[in-house]
Amino acid sequence: MKFKILLLLLLSSSVYANEVDECKIVENTADMLIQLRQGEIDLRKVFDDSKYRLSEHQAQLLEAMIADALSKPVYVTIPEQQKVIDEFVTYWKESCLKSNNSS
Repeated sequence: MKFKILLLLLLSSSVYANEVDECKIVENTADMLIQLRQGEIDLRKVFDDSKYRLSEHQAQLLEAMIADALSKPVYVTIPEQQKVIDEFVTYWKESCLKSNNSS
């Protein structure tokens, strides 16, 4: 239940949020999702339980992030987990920043 609440808090964005805030939300959500993936939490269940509370754009973004997280292997050792976490978070943060800069 804590994961669902955290997910909703991360994805809830103010109409007045600026681009940096939006990318921080994306970064935090990516971090949470890939950590859940490394902990072998069922990300599809989290999404299915939360999607009706999200805007269409938020739901599409979350679904894409979950699909990407699910494509990553689950590692046993902390160094391997941390590497995949860092790479995943960096990718989504940079994607958000690029998207906002090209708009």
